[in-house]
Amino acid sequence: MATKTARDTELTGALIQVMHLLQDLYAETSRPLGLTPQQAHLLCVLLMGPQGMTDLSRILSIERSTLTNMVDRLERRTLVART
Repeated sequence: MATKTARDTELTGALIQVMHLLQDLYAETSRPLGLTPQQAHLLCVLLMGPQGMTDLSRILSIERSTLTNMVDRLERRTLVART
C-alpha cells in the first residue's frame, strides 16, 4: 500500500501531465484558427457563459491588463463581445 505522501506525489505528477496535454491541445487546435493557446483557453472559458473581467483574470491566472488586450484582439475579430 502506498503512503499518503507517495499517492500525493503520484497525483501531482498525473495532474501536471494532464496540464501539459491540455496546453498542447490548445496550441494544436488554436494554430490553424489564427489564435494563441491563451485566446483559445479564454474562448473555452467563455463557452460556459458571460464572465466579468475580474473573474476571467482569476480563472486564467493573468493580469487584467493582459486580459484586456486579449479581449480587445478577439473583439476586433468579432469572436467575443463585451456586454
